[in-house]
Amino acid sequence: MKTVSKGMIYLGLMCLCLLLCFGGAVAQTGKATKDAPAKDTPAKDAAVTQSAEKAKEGGAKEAAVEAKDFVVEELSKIDYDNPDFKVQVATVSGRRAFRVGDRIDLKFRANRDAYVTILDVGSSGKVHVLFPNKWDRDNYVKAGKWYQVPPESANYALKVHGPRGVNYVKAIATRERYDFVPRDAQLTDKSPFYEVAEPKLAVKDIGAELEKRDRKDWAEYQSKLRIVEEASWRDDDRDMDRDPDRDWDRGRDRDRDSDRDGDRGRDRYRGERSERDRDLDRGRDYEDSVVKLWTDRKRYRIGEPVRFYFYSERDCYLNLVSFGSSGKVRVIFPNRFQKDNFVRGGKVVEIPTNREDEFMFRVEGPAGRESVRAIATRNKYKVYRGDYNWDRYAYQVWEDAPEKIEEDIRVRLDEIPDRGYQTAKTSFKVER
Repeated sequence: MKTVSKGMIYLGLMCLCLLLCFGGAVAQTGKATKDAPAKDTPAKDAAVTQSAEKAKEGGAKEAAVEAKDFVVEELSKIDYDNPDFKVQVATVSGRRAFRVGDRIDLKFRANRDAYVTILDVGSSGKVHVLFPNKWDRDNYVKAGKWYQVPPESANYALKVHGPRGVNYVKAIATRERYDFVPRDAQLTDKSPFYEVAEPKLAVKDIGAELEKRDRKDWAEYQSKLRIVEEASWRDDDRDMDRDPDRDWDRGRDRDRDSDRDGDRGRDRYRGERSERDRDLDRGRDYEDSVVKLWTDRKRYRIGEPVRFYFYSERDCYLNLVSFGSSGKVRVIFPNRFQKDNFVRGGKVVEIPTNREDEFMFRVEGPAGRESVRAIATRNKYKVYRGDYNWDRYAYQVWEDAPEKIEEDIRVRLDEIPDRGYQTAKTSFKVER
């Protein structure tokens, strides 16, 4: 019995040892398995954070682009070809293309004593007031005298910050003093130029203020500069034959010779570019060519005819679409009377060409604002997806909702290879 008891005791101790060893191994394995995901958690968190930051950054860039488009469109609405009151802005060097980091020197003048404000919409979407500024607070200028920003004696410079894109410069001159510098515009230690915190509100306020004024008492001028990042840029972008004094006199002559029925609009860009300019432009990408769209007036009563004027530096195929104040969308060009939408570059095209009553494009109303979009393409292109029914419509009606049409146009433009298109916009006020 004693022998059996000792054997059983030894056997029991051995089993207990095995059990403890096996259990410890299982526990260790289980712990390792359970803790394994924790080792990957920081990496996963970093990936998620990085993805969220990229999405946020993409959303911010998209919002900035939308804000810039809005600001440029609102500034473009401030558009009046005053025959007696002119303001002009140009680069001192005559260049229209600059690399990131380059210095830009602007010059401007008005043909009457005036108060001048110069706004800059950068390629990044930021808006600055270039004149007046921290060092030049008095914006009163004498008639016919050229002024420079920055002045030749200045200890500060105006430099290109990028990114690649288009920079817009808008000059507004008024006969009476008015502070167009937005209240939220701020100066920083890094720059002598005011930065506008809320550009959308600022440009709408400026437009509203000018609407209150007699059109004889203000003038405007808008131009654009191309910003490139490439080190090997071409001097083709110099306006080599442009003489500001010659253009100034030519502008006066056009205004003097044009008649009161709106021929001034058609003559607005005639002769402003030489053959040498156009030869140089053929070396540039199509996306850098200039297109312009405007109307003979900025206000119309319901039922009145509208004449449109279009200018392109290059040969193109033009599609002109009107977004009416009622929400109705019409294709203005091509139309029943002008079915071929090819437009020769360097010339101003009047739409419609025939001024007889049956050919005219008329405002339908109601009171509000009607916008018009021009789409110029390198190759033959049709923006309207359906078949033109010119037996029924002189100007084809686009039946879809305006928002859907806008989106459809954006999608279709993205399909054009090598960005072989340019766009322009204008708008006018519809009154009862």
